Amino acid sequence: MNETVKDEASINKKEVPKRSPKYPIISLSTAIERVKQIYQKEQFGYVNITVLPARWGQRFNSYTTQQVAALKSFKLVDIEGSMNERNLRVSEWAYKIITNSSDKEAIIKQIALAPPIFKEFWEFCNKAGFPSDDTLKLELARGKNFPYQFTRKGIELFLKNFRETIEFAKLKSNDIIEKHSEQENIASDMTTINKEQKIAEITQARTSYSNIKGSHIPSVSTDVATFSIPIGTDVATISIPRNISKKSFDAIRKVLDAIEDIVISPISNNTVSDSDSE
Repeated sequence: MNETVKDEASINKKEVPKRSPKYPIISLSTAIERVKQIYQKEQFGYVNITVLPARWGQRFNSYTTQQVAALKSFKLVDIEGSMNERNLRVSEWAYKIITNSSDKEAIIKQIALAPPIFKEFWEFCNKAGFPSDDTLKLELARGKNFPYQFTRKGIELFLKNFRETIEFAKLKSNDIIEKHSEQENIASDMTTINKEQKIAEITQARTSYSNIKGSHIPSVSTDVATFSIPIGTDVATISIPRNISKKSFDAIRKVLDAIEDIVISPISNNTVSDSDSE
């Protein structure tokens, strides 16, 4: 009896696990599509987990929560709360991917291995010289050299999602995925804090404007001041009714300040050249 037959025989004798270890139920490419659908409707706002199936054309069930877990493992969403009270929003990394930031490819490579089990399996495959699917299936069934044992169904889905994620991220055997330093993590935390403050400012500005508008509904004014502002190759146009109150103008100023992060491109940061400022 050769070695392969012995291994297969030992698997049959060994108790098959009732469930596989935790792993992303969807691949990274699918996860990014899911988070794009959230961003299209919610931007940076929080959305309850029970609302997500409508965004994805699905029904709310256990598969919904499994997909949310995958989004979280890939660092694509920020989550607060628990169970059906969980609320989530797109993460800073997801935003950079969605808006085609200059470091999009590097981010995708990094979050592809963010799920711990994907990172461990990637390291295992590197060390083993990237064996064939048949060999990998045997390893996952045995739970010996790779320290996790999967069900037969789990093996198929895990390998499918893992391979699709690696191919999507264009990872190669010699790729070294560098971790963020502590300083970079601090900077990321500060970015999140600033984003939260900006969201609060937008909400406050909207409320302020609504209160002003609700207290007095003016007739449509024909006396409007229009300002055309050159910005590189584009032009920003602002039209404001004349003779508005200082309170109304302050409300407009708050809205403009609050939407800064929404209108500024993360790629160019809307940098104004010397020629633009002259």
